[in-house]
Amino acid sequence: MFSGIRKIGVGAVAGAAWLGALAGPSPASATTVAQAILSQDAIVQSEPGYAVVGELSHLKINSDAQARTLIKQLDALHMEMLHAVSVISGVQATTSAEKSGQTDWVDGATQAAGGVHSLAAALTDVINGEKSAASSALKKVASQDLAAEKLTAAADKLLGLPAGD
Repeated sequence: MFSGIRKIGVGAVAGAAWLGALAGPSPASATTVAQAILSQDAIVQSEPGYAVVGELSHLKINSDAQARTLIKQLDALHMEMLHAVSVISGVQATTSAEKSGQTDWVDGATQAAGGVHSLAAALTDVINGEKSAASSALKKVASQDLAAEKLTAAADKLLGLPAGD
């Protein structure tokens, strides 16, 4: 659903950033924006709510308890996405293209995180029997997702990353 988040393994980039932190220098200063994005994408994908977001069209919620569990997963995903935004914002971009790509990615990921938060709000509204509010929240999810996809696609191009999923 959110194309700014790629399907990759944590791999050497995260390990190198972790080892860099042990050695002293800030991982943000030793890591390119693209490397940091790939690392944060992998971390975000490890959240249980990430798989749910990718399967929304096939999702069946049979009880309020199941919806509440999903809301907790979406809230955790939302927080992890905001953390990723914070990490990427802290990376020192060295070229104008990298700075533009970083800005686009941060803006797109912020929109995507907002979409996840709106989805959790829509589920809460459904549980509470507020169909009108749920419908409004779902429309917000769609607009946030579209904005996120445009921004992250632009960032991918500027940073030389493969197109999102």
